[in-house]
Amino acid sequence: HLNEQVGWTGRACGDQPGKYKNTADNDLFHKKQIVFNEYRAVDAAKEAGSLIFVEGHLDVVSMWQHGIRNVVAMQGTAAPDPLVLQRLSRSVKSFVLCYDGDAGGRKAVEQFLGVAQGLALKGEININVATLPDGRDPDEILRSGEDLYQYIAGAPSWLDWVIDEWVSHMDIEDASMVTNVESKLQQLINGLRSKALRAHYIDRAARALSTTDKEAEKLAKGWETTSYESHAQAIWEPRSPHSARVAAERRMVRIYVHCPHQREALRPMMETVTHPAVKWLCQRLAELEEFCNTDLTPHSVMAIVATAEPHYMNQLRTLVRPNVIIDDRPGVIKHLADILLSDTLSFVSN
Repeated sequence: HLNEQVGWTGRACGDQPGKYKNTADNDLFHKKQIVFNEYRAVDAAKEAGSLIFVEGHLDVVSMWQHGIRNVVAMQGTAAPDPLVLQRLSRSVKSFVLCYDGDAGGRKAVEQFLGVAQGLALKGEININVATLPDGRDPDEILRSGEDLYQYIAGAPSWLDWVIDEWVSHMDIEDASMVTNVESKLQQLINGLRSKALRAHYIDRAARALSTTDKEAEKLAKGWETTSYESHAQAIWEPRSPHSARVAAERRMVRIYVHCPHQREALRPMMETVTHPAVKWLCQRLAELEEFCNTDLTPHSVMAIVATAEPHYMNQLRTLVRPNVIIDDRPGVIKHLADILLSDTLSFVSN
């Protein structure tokens, strides 16, 4: 039922029981299976690289009116049905929770993570949690003229949020409480598939639970960790044609910006770019070359990227900032040409 009306949602006014009024469940309207604004937001999320969850439908409307299109809300519950999460994750892998800055918002985050953290621990999706000022919701922030995107762009990982949330409500002088939080964090962090992330968060949690660096170091060394790989053997999966092409487009543009002597060879590839953000940058590079070729430097391109829409800027800034090593050997250029100058029509149809 994409882009078709399946029911109604109304917001209660005044002193009435129940904040929202929904159509009763029927053959078309299944409250737990429907995500408000999903049809429109998923396309925007593919372009922006993330899907933003908010609590209220009016928050979605307000953010849409202010140009933030990759935003959805659940139908009266903060925790998505597991099937809904699996459906969304087929289109976008990164989720940002931007719930109200109150106790209800914190509870909503916990409910969402209760469903989604399994996929996050395995690295199948990425979740970040934006913390809004006390008592304020996205709509209020936008109406006040404040920049809501600063909270979204700076949102920490869900596990950082969990550590800070649990520790902030912990009495460091209460041994039983500290032990309980430590045990819960150990169980959670030990479930991370990535060894590097496990090491990072063991250190992170140890410092949060300790009052001195020496205590933190001792706690981290004594952390009882069980490798994820001991429970499940990771299965290698080849990169999809889409992800391979996007990676090639990004690498090609990075070389184009930083290696002027390769631009003539790369110029035909620039015309085949399909990813929206990279295509936008290629158009700006072409304009810069046309009107002031000598100014096409990493610094000037960084200035151009800084003028882009926030979701474009976040995707492009890693392409233009200086890298320690930029590999532009002939074999790399040939590999990019093999991918980008192949039959693009076949790629698009897939």
